[in-house]
Amino acid sequence: MLDKLISYYKIVYQRLADYIPMVILLFILKEAAVMLRAHAMDLRDRADVVKLLVEDTEAGRKRADLH
Repeated sequence: MLDKLISYYKIVYQRLADYIPMVILLFILKEAAVMLRAHAMDLRDRADVVKLLVEDTEAGRKRADLH
């Protein structure tokens, strides 16, 4: 019985030892995602979206001719 209990605690100890780096990595990845999202929104806000969405007149004519 004692050897089973020792084996159980070895497994629990190893699982906990593996769990701590995974939690740290999860925290780092979540923080990176927040920073990346904020940076992407900042780039979007600084861009001249209307200018980027304007269609080239030649491309517009070609598209209209296809209809």
